[in-house]
Amino acid sequence: MERSGPEKLTGGRRRLRAAGVSLLSLLCLALVSSPAPAAEPLKVRVGYGTPPSDITPLLFEKPALLTYYGKTYTIEFSHFRGTSPQIQALAGKGIDLGTLSYTSLAFGIERAGLEVKAVAALNRDGQPGYFSITWGVLEDSPVRSVADLRGKVISTNVIGGGLDIPIRVIMRKHGMEDKRDYRIIEVEFPNNEAMLRERKVDAAVFLIPFWAKARQAGGIRPLFTAADAVGTNEMIMKVARTEWLRQNPELARQFFSDWVKAWKWFIDPKNRDEALEITARFTKAPVGRYKGWAFSKQDLYRDPDALPSLEVLQRNFDLLKEWGYTKTRLNAADYVDTSFAKPR
Repeated sequence: MERSGPEKLTGGRRRLRAAGVSLLSLLCLALVSSPAPAAEPLKVRVGYGTPPSDITPLLFEKPALLTYYGKTYTIEFSHFRGTSPQIQALAGKGIDLGTLSYTSLAFGIERAGLEVKAVAALNRDGQPGYFSITWGVLEDSPVRSVADLRGKVISTNVIGGGLDIPIRVIMRKHGMEDKRDYRIIEVEFPNNEAMLRERKVDAAVFLIPFWAKARQAGGIRPLFTAADAVGTNEMIMKVARTEWLRQNPELARQFFSDWVKAWKWFIDPKNRDEALEITARFTKAPVGRYKGWAFSKQDLYRDPDALPSLEVLQRNFDLLKEWGYTKTRLNAADYVDTSFAKPR
């Protein structure tokens, strides 16, 4: 009996329907068997200070050392003149990782509600046998001791940063307060030598590259160091927003796996010549500017495993509380997470 209505199909229509089903099956099979498109590398937004004291950007200048860079992540770098401005950038989620001193870390936590973890060390100031950041005066200056700074002008890079508090502490030890007995002004690191030689400041702060250059030119002598004021200190650390770590644990592990590999390469004495060349190329300065000190004992100390010292950081936090710069005694262990940088 012949079918009618929607049930009725000619032989040609049956063949077309069968072909359509076969084509659909092939398409489905192709979709299942085709590899998924590779995920785009995630962008990590990273703040840094002055290289090579802050070695951050240099670690990514030799990609052959790195396993994940350019594959699972890329980096958007932002340069800051000091650590204090990075508090706001981290709090406002403008960067994912930044460079903070122990002072900036404490102030950010207490005053700005900053939620971060120190994940890796950058350098430690005042480690015995290594350089400590220095305040210098002119050779012919009447300032022969800290006590002679009464009524004088002293430079720091940024107010509230890791090099501001040592001034205030050492001056307090001599009974002096900023604005009452002396004055602190902000001067960018490259400008300190000129400001001192032009007698616009009486004592100027020098990171090691600028100190080496100034001493070579002559006419400047050391007055005090950060270690004289506050002892050994975690001068700068790499910190990450806690939220970013929580949302990107595997990415953070990959990032700091690359970090530690490059770190160990840079501080290995056998690689020093190439490390100096990379530094010179990045900073657009002659390599001779770095040969006498960078990545040596004339430089700031760098931990072999790129890890901050909880003991040192706790002493630093305690000092801030003792001298009234923080209201509470911060527990260093609450703000350090070395699990991402530790070898696995």
